[in-house]
Amino acid sequence: MESRLRAQIEQEMKDEMEMTRKKEQESRERCATMERELSQKLKQVEEAEIKLKEERLQMLEVRSKLEMERSLLEKEKEALEKKDQISILNKSGTMRPPIKIKFGSK
Repeated sequence: MESRLRAQIEQEMKDEMEMTRKKEQESRERCATMERELSQKLKQVEEAEIKLKEERLQMLEVRSKLEMERSLLEKEKEALEKKDQISILNKSGTMRPPIKIKFGSK
């Protein structure tokens, strides 16, 4: 009877140990899977950040070019206005033909 009881207890302990090993193995596999998923997600986030930084740099480059063009256009506009003012005030040194205004129907 005692040997039977001892054999039963040993079998129960072996079963519990086997179940514990299986649970531990399953937990390790789940943990490894979760770590791989986390690694993939972190990689995706890093790639998205890099892409956003590149897009931002492109936007800044375009903005810089547009500012430069706007500045050039503004300078051209100012030069034309100054030229027109000089022409109107006849300060360019060249004689422009006099403006003839006629009143009446002669």
